[in-house]
Formats: sequence, structure tokens, C-alpha cells
Amino acid sequence: MGNEWCHRSEYCMPCPQGVPISTILMAKSMIKRIPIDEIRQFMDDAMEKVDACRECKECLSKCPYNLNIPELLKNSRILYERYKEIG
Repeated sequence: MGNEWCHRSEYCMPCPQGVPISTILMAKSMIKRIPIDEIRQFMDDAMEKVDACRECKECLSKCPYNLNIPELLKNSRILYERYKEIG
């Protein structure tokens, strides 16, 4: 599955800053399958919390898949914002 796919194991949780990591990391998958109006119902709030990430790396030590979670959070938000613009 590579080093960018979240398995939604939730081992990275809880985030000390309250970032819903697995929800945010499923954005790419959702964008491929669900219209933006339906995604926005629950994804907008989650994406706003990306800014709360302080890159403390606590999630990195917990993730059994060695994902670069802080970087993936940023990338997911960028992708989501672009999708909202064109959607």
C-alpha cells in the first residue's frame, strides 16, 4: 500500500492537539468517490484542525506503518482545498 495510505488503525490517536488524523487522511480516498457537497458535511471541520498540528511526532512513534503523518496531514488539506475550489 505504500507509505502514504492510512490503514485507519487509530494507533496514532489520540492526538494531543485533537487532530482527527485518520479522518483527514481518508480525504484522498473520499475525493475519488463522493461529491464535494457530501464530503463537506463532516470533512470541513476536520480539515480546520490540521493547523493545530504542532508536529510533536507523538503520532509517528505510534504508527505501525511508519507514515509521515504531519506531512500527510498537510498534503491532505492541500488536496481537499483544491478539490473544493473545482468542485
